[in-house]
Amino acid sequence: MIKSEMLTVNGHPMEVQVGIPDGKGPFPTLLFMYHRGGFDRFTRNRLEQLTADGFLTVTPDIYYRAPKDAEDRKPFLKDSDAVAAIKAANAYAEQHPLAAKGKLAIIGHCMGGRLTLQGAAILPNLKGAAVFYGGGVFVSWGDEGTPPSDVLGNIKCPVIGFFGNLDTNPSPEQVDKIDDILTKYGVRHQFNRYPGIGHGFQQVALGRGGAAEQAASDDAWSKMKAFMAETMGLATVS
Repeated sequence: MIKSEMLTVNGHPMEVQVGIPDGKGPFPTLLFMYHRGGFDRFTRNRLEQLTADGFLTVTPDIYYRAPKDAEDRKPFLKDSDAVAAIKAANAYAEQHPLAAKGKLAIIGHCMGGRLTLQGAAILPNLKGAAVFYGGGVFVSWGDEGTPPSDVLGNIKCPVIGFFGNLDTNPSPEQVDKIDDILTKYGVRHQFNRYPGIGHGFQQVALGRGGAAEQAASDDAWSKMKAFMAETMGLATVS
């Protein structure tokens, strides 16, 4: 079941979409950071899949302060607003009556991958972070001067990442830089790279891409679930 709830973040309303698995719970919980498209078909697809996989999934509307009628809402984002939204979603998830205590992680695609690294750097309670081709890690939003790359050393949880070698945002060179920073600060991480694959390969779930993208997407999803099971101390993930 997917339900919508409203939170208040710094005096502003913010929607969260919550995926509740079948069963009585408590459930391992994920903060799901959406991609540039916001609450679109892809986000709904992945939210439904994570819920079917047995995760209580909380997706905050990072665009909560952007104009509703803007064709592209990303230019209105500020890092301070995003951080406030992530913290609010985290507090909501921790207090949810169906959330298993101490079993909370974060996951995101594209822009949401950037938010995943940002969230992992500011939330010490997380057990893991899964980044799907997160771009824009080295730039700040709203010219606020602190891109996620500056705070990667604060991450306390393990990180798993999935990247296509034909991607340009992030490019393989940018992924190398993220790898180097995490290594420098002793952040346990595993980066999976897919030759011949570009950006957004999990969009194959909507029929975009071919057999190579499908194989990469399936491999990444399987490894993500195994990672979550390990870092959260779960016996299994469906």
